[in-house]
Amino acid sequence: RPLPTGIVCVPLDTNITSTVVMDDSDRCLDPPWGPNTAQQQPPSKHGTSPVPFFSPLTSRKQSKAKSPGDAAFEAGLSHHHQGRYPEAHGKYLECLGEDMGHGDCLKALAHMNFEFHRLEAVSGLCKRAVLHNDGDAECVFNLAACNHIFAGRHEEAMSLYERVLSLQAGHLQALFNMSSLHYARGEWRQCLVCYDKVLSLDPSNVDAMNNSAQIHLTVFGDDVSAKGLYERALGVNSSNVASCWGLGVVERRLGHLREAQRAFERVAELDANKVQGLTALAGVRSELNDTAAATSLFEQAMALADPPEPPLLLSYAQHLLH
Repeated sequence: RPLPTGIVCVPLDTNITSTVVMDDSDRCLDPPWGPNTAQQQPPSKHGTSPVPFFSPLTSRKQSKAKSPGDAAFEAGLSHHHQGRYPEAHGKYLECLGEDMGHGDCLKALAHMNFEFHRLEAVSGLCKRAVLHNDGDAECVFNLAACNHIFAGRHEEAMSLYERVLSLQAGHLQALFNMSSLHYARGEWRQCLVCYDKVLSLDPSNVDAMNNSAQIHLTVFGDDVSAKGLYERALGVNSSNVASCWGLGVVERRLGHLREAQRAFERVAELDANKVQGLTALAGVRSELNDTAAATSLFEQAMALADPPEPPLLLSYAQHLLH
């Protein structure tokens, strides 16, 4: 199956799903570093940066109506942002002592446990958040993502994503994640429906354009639709490597070699790796019978590749035979 070239909210390789048990016990409230007090920092330096498949941590400072636990939650969130995990965890538990269903606090604890790779605790906290906040689209979305990514429970995840959209029709992450579930099943038309909905809500969403174009191109062989989407994406962001690459592929398939050359030149210019762009550009120059330029480009790609990948070796061999 072809892999969409844009950035999506969840990985599309369905082999990565795990078998995490959806834990809903009180153990999910334990300190995520466990009994080892010397390990009170997470193994990765992710911090409170947004997690791709969870809704971001949000403050309630601007809220006019204060709820029980808000003061402790805000203090915990401040500690969390500063990397003071024991202090943050203590304040989060204080918040839950005042309001056991505080959705933002449970979400923040789930985020903290994710940083420490305690996935069972993440799932338990997300379940608890939905139990107390079943009308909160973000809480439902986080539980859907747990089912989807950690537990491999795709039917439940799909049902929860649909619930998210019933609560918040414009939830873009839910639409992207639903598209990846359809993708895993080979339900290409449903994938495109999700991307169309994203673009109706956010007409400048380059990721949706790239992924939709890739399906049109590699699944349905619809070069015209794919080209239109890649050009539209480049109209929004002329430096998007995936869009430049996709346009180059389409132009080459259509026999527009000079246009393909310009697109792949842009890829080689923008992509720090450069090998893929140089290889494609060399192939186009070879088709244009510009032997010296093609050979030089292949040699540049070979020098950068460590080691050279089979597609590069094959393209270079075809050029030499040509």
